[in-house]
Amino acid sequence: MNTQTQQLSTVLDQLLQQESEGPKQDSISLNTLLHTVLPAYTNRRLTASEQDVVIKIFKAIRLLITRCPSLILNCYKELIDSLQCFYNLLNDYSDELVEFVNLSFVSVVVGCFGYGSKLRNTRYVLKIKGQVVGVVDECLSYLLRFITNAGASGSGRGISALKGRKRKVEEDDEDDAGEEENDDEDEENGQLLEVQQIVKQNETKFEKLCVATTFMQILLHPELYSAWNLDVLETVMVDEFILRLWFCLDNTVINFKLRGPNDAPDSDDEDVEDIGEDDQLESQMLHKIRNMGNITEKFDKF
Repeated sequence: MNTQTQQLSTVLDQLLQQESEGPKQDSISLNTLLHTVLPAYTNRRLTASEQDVVIKIFKAIRLLITRCPSLILNCYKELIDSLQCFYNLLNDYSDELVEFVNLSFVSVVVGCFGYGSKLRNTRYVLKIKGQVVGVVDECLSYLLRFITNAGASGSGRGISALKGRKRKVEEDDEDDAGEEENDDEDEENGQLLEVQQIVKQNETKFEKLCVATTFMQILLHPELYSAWNLDVLETVMVDEFILRLWFCLDNTVINFKLRGPNDAPDSDDEDVEDIGEDDQLESQMLHKIRNMGNITEKFDKF
């Protein structure tokens, strides 16, 4: 644990132990956590000590909102946005961290809008539930557009297609050995850009799928049923989301043929050598594909 992380951990411990200094100070502390502290730990891989700090941050957020429930009315958008950052399985967050983030949000909503709460007001509930529904709808709409476009254009190519193109380029290079060196470099650069583009598309796709899946868990959480006021009128919306989500899961996990951990290529495999281990971009893509098995295992839990 580096010095900065250690200092922040100590400050958070003190915040969790001290008594409330009033709604105004709690509001300042909450805004600092959401707008300054937490963003430093989002959208990247975290060490074990950093993940422990993030758990403490969400403990503090939950404590502050529990002490003054009305604070959620001014920060629910930022809170929901911050949740999304920790649902991307490509960042390899621990199950403990993701589960704690989920439970923290569920606990906050139940505490603020459950039976007997002073904030139990349909207008407030609809705003927060609408924010969650909006995130799910945006992610699923993006995935469906991507799947439709990929199916129409054939752009949903996997690593096997890249291997075939790579071999073809190498064969063409051997047959046309007399071509100018600059032309060969341009062709190779084009291949590398294509590899990089596919990696980026797949990362975005998986991030959207992870976020949509986890927010659906939140939307359908048993403890939130009464707080969300889910009734017969909204079963159609929920059913539609579930069908769209399963379609996206099916298409992404199965049709793109993600390999399980036991099928991941070894460094001695011929296919690995064909990809070109010495090339940095291709090595990065191969590393990501080796790790896809972990993602499919986590989706199985859903």
